[in-house]
Amino acid sequence: MHSVERAPESDFLAELRTARSQWDDLDGDERRHIREELRVDFAQCCAYCENWCAEDIVDGENRGTIEHFRPRSKFPDEWLTWLNLMYACQRCNDTKGNLWPEPADATNRRLSVINRYSAVSTYVDPNATPGQRPAEEFFAYHFDSGQIAAADGLPSPEWSMAVRTISDLDLNSDYETVGDRVPYLRRERLDFIISRLGNLMEDIDLTIAVLREHARPNQPFSGFILAYAKERFPLLREFLG
Repeated sequence: MHSVERAPESDFLAELRTARSQWDDLDGDERRHIREELRVDFAQCCAYCENWCAEDIVDGENRGTIEHFRPRSKFPDEWLTWLNLMYACQRCNDTKGNLWPEPADATNRRLSVINRYSAVSTYVDPNATPGQRPAEEFFAYHFDSGQIAAADGLPSPEWSMAVRTISDLDLNSDYETVGDRVPYLRRERLDFIISRLGNLMEDIDLTIAVLREHARPNQPFSGFILAYAKERFPLLREFLG
C-alpha cells in the first residue's frame, strides 16, 4: 500500500449528494462515473494490495470496484464522501467487506497476545493526508517471499494499525491458493523486473530507467518494487524519488 494524492471532489459528486439520499439510490451509469473518477485517482491499481485492476469483466482478471474505506453499514453519513471512496480490486473489496476495527472486537482481543499489539480503531489510510504518516511507511517487505509486515520502527499504535490492516485485508494470503495469491504476484512482478535489469555495472542508466518505470504509482505493486529498489540500490535513492 502507498499513499495516493487524491484529486479534489468533482461537482458530479456534490450534485449526487443533493439528488440522492443513499448509495442504493445510484443507478449503474452514476456508479460507473464514480468508478472512473476513482480509477484515474488510483491509476487503475487497487488502493490496498496495489494489484492492477481490469475495467471490463474478463475471465482470470481482477475487476476494479468502488470500495468504502469506512463501511456504509457503520458510517452511513459517509456513503458518498469522496475521500472515503477507494478504487479496489474485487478480491480486496470482498475480503474487507463490512469489516472495521473496534477496540473490544474479537480480532483486537486475538491479536493482543502479541507483545507490541494494542487495540486499534482504524486501518492504514491509502489517502495522502497532510500531517499523516504516508501509508508506505507502515509496512516492511520480504522480497524473497513477497510478503509484507508491519514496519519495526513504528510506535506501537501505528505498528498495531499496520498489523490489523494486513490481517483483515489478508494481504499475505497463501500464494499457493489459486485465485488468492497476492505474495506470489508481488514476487512474480519483482522477478520480471530483475530479469530486465541485466548487467548493472554495464548500464546504470538502464537500471535507473527500469526501476523508475516499474515504481510509478500506475504500475502494479509499485510500493513493493520501490521498497526493493531503495534497499537493493541505496546509492540510487535520489534518482528513484
